[in-house]
Amino acid sequence: MRPYLLLRLLIGAGGFASLLGGLLICRQVVSTCKSVTFKSSEELKVLIVADGLHWHTGNKNGRVRNNFYVADRAITFDDVADVATQSDCGRTPAWRGIVWVAQLDNEDKSYRLVSAPRGIWRIWGEVIVAGDEKLIARIEAAFHSKSRSVPG
Repeated sequence: MRPYLLLRLLIGAGGFASLLGGLLICRQVVSTCKSVTFKSSEELKVLIVADGLHWHTGNKNGRVRNNFYVADRAITFDDVADVATQSDCGRTPAWRGIVWVAQLDNEDKSYRLVSAPRGIWRIWGEVIVAGDEKLIARIEAAFHSKSRSVPG
């Protein structure tokens, strides 16, 4: 009977140690993964320009409103014409290398995003991005890289 009790005690202690180790690993992973947040689309624009990406207003007159497009290459109005409806974001060839960025809400309440785009999209604080998943991942990596380089 004694060997059986000793075996149960060892199995229980091993299970507890494994659980504790798993919790410590999860805590470390969560603490090192900062979520991506931007206060404004303008803040995101500064990051993407610093990362060597390009942006386009999405209109012919060049006026920046509350949204714009980001690309891994220089783009023209014709390049964004096929993605202007924000449908199937990131799921068609037209979206390859292109992400749409929009401010969710602005201070004077003159603009508010009414519905999420269809397709691949993320909300980063006060900004929504939609489009090419690889480019979204590149922007996230740039954000994390910048976050690690800033003390605090």
